[in-house]
Amino acid sequence: MPKKILITRVIPDVAHQLLTQAGFEVSVWQGDEPMTQPQLIEQAKQVDALLSLGSNKLNRDFFDQCAHLDVVAQFAVGYDNIDLAAASEAGIPVSNTPDVLMRQPQT
Repeated sequence: MPKKILITRVIPDVAHQLLTQAGFEVSVWQGDEPMTQPQLIEQAKQVDALLSLGSNKLNRDFFDQCAHLDVVAQFAVGYDNIDLAAASEAGIPVSNTPDVLMRQPQT
């Protein structure tokens, strides 16, 4: 059975394609507005991993209710919206994309 990933906002198609090709079942929030906290929790309860885009508040309540997650990946530079202590207590690793805003030197 493939692992399920929830992506909290529409991201470039290539990311969705790479995850699907790697064998993951991917669902993407299609709403115009970010998910509310209750929507996020309900959706996250149905998946194994979360790819969050920084606008979602991942607080202690979230991690208490979604302690089953294998990983949370933050598609953003920082962790301002994530309670890292609560994630750690739940045993959920959290990653981010620290160099996403760095300009690559031209060669």
